[in-house]
Amino acid sequence: MKKSVKENQIFQEKVAEPLSGKGESVLLAAIDLFARYGYRKTSIDDIAAAANVAKRTVYLHFESKADVFRAMALYLLELTRSRVETALKSEGSPADRLTALLYANYGTAFERFGASDHVQDLEAAGTELLQAGILAWEQEYEDYIVAFLRGLKRKGEIGGPPPGLTLAQIVRMTMRGATAAKHEAAIKGDLEAYRKRLRELALFLLAALR
Repeated sequence: MKKSVKENQIFQEKVAEPLSGKGESVLLAAIDLFARYGYRKTSIDDIAAAANVAKRTVYLHFESKADVFRAMALYLLELTRSRVETALKSEGSPADRLTALLYANYGTAFERFGASDHVQDLEAAGTELLQAGILAWEQEYEDYIVAFLRGLKRKGEIGGPPPGLTLAQIVRMTMRGATAAKHEAAIKGDLEAYRKRLRELALFLLAALR
């Protein structure tokens, strides 16, 4: 347990450490390898070869394969957060904007790993190495959606939740649906099919708030 806490603290501390040059090349190569072979079957030797650098160069930027994985998660988190903030400023109908907000979060990882045969392995690695960071981001993202919906309510574009449910509960149901949809056989690797499913979830959520 102490190891997990320490690892998650390291993940949080790396937010202010940008990569450039060979470090970025190593990271991008690792993302491709993790998608193709999963976390467990990818080695530092594999990453060095794919990035066309010496193994010692990898260790100049990362302490271990787990450290590479954390850096990948941070890279995707920063990209996701930027996309979410852009989606919040987008125009269009509530359904269009909510779909964009859902895709900004779930689509970012799906674009890279949606067609992978190793999603479960990657998710297990994320749970093992980044659980606290993942939970923190999920709460932050939930807050983004709740704030967005409250803004729509203030403008009279939607109503409140039905009796017996809170806005946060409805949002969490939608988030779970977006996560589950990634594992559907009919959606695997198909960005348009996934985007369509996210729009269906957005419409379902908004219908619950009329």
